[in-house]
Amino acid sequence: MVLEKQRLFSRIRCSKVGSWLYLVLAFVSYALLAAGFQAIYGQFASFTQQGHISLLFDLAWCFILTAVVWLLPSVLKKIFMLLSAAAYSLMVVASGIMLNMFNRFFSFGDFAFAGDGAAFLDLSYLNVRKITLLLAAVCLLLMIFAVLVAPEKGRRKAKRDFLAAGVMFILGTVIALMTKYVFLRPDNVVVWDSTNSQAEIYETFSDTKQSMLVSGVYEYAFRDLYMTLGIFRHADPEDLRLIDDYIESRDKHENNDM
Repeated sequence: MVLEKQRLFSRIRCSKVGSWLYLVLAFVSYALLAAGFQAIYGQFASFTQQGHISLLFDLAWCFILTAVVWLLPSVLKKIFMLLSAAAYSLMVVASGIMLNMFNRFFSFGDFAFAGDGAAFLDLSYLNVRKITLLLAAVCLLLMIFAVLVAPEKGRRKAKRDFLAAGVMFILGTVIALMTKYVFLRPDNVVVWDSTNSQAEIYETFSDTKQSMLVSGVYEYAFRDLYMTLGIFRHADPEDLRLIDDYIESRDKHENNDM
């Protein structure tokens, strides 16, 4: 039975279908995870629903991730497929758990306080909706199947493969940039309350629940990591000066009291 399965996967890998089937499966895995998450948790959105924003972000990142899969050599390709699918699926499950515990979604900033909170963790709170677990499991299985039918090491890519993957990557990048700088402009988002504006939610990125539902799974992960690490962000010298002045004034006040 096992030998027959191995022969089946081998035939698929060596066929013309196998040269693109793994890409379709990878794209579907990424897209299903993002769409499923929005379907399960979209009810928690407080902003005026304009689903095309998160849909466009998700579509853009599905193109980008699939293009990366297409461009990577065989071994790195399979590693990336498994790690990316596992990481995003884990983030979705973690967000479901966090929603149950704290009424918010997962953020990379949570790792800074993970050690302090672990001592007070009650395992009864580690609860997540079964449909969320099912979604993560199905997407992982799809990606595993994609890895099994992906071309073996040593098969050279044609120039058209690099060209097509490059076009897909650029297309995803363009969609993401247009969504961010055109569709998320405040004057293009119709809302009743500016505090519930998708543009405002995306810009401040302070509410994990609303930010995830505006950005979609993949854009949220990228932007949340960006915001957490402070990449390319520099503290305002004026703000630093005010903080230094405040600390200095407190030190002087404490010395006078003594």
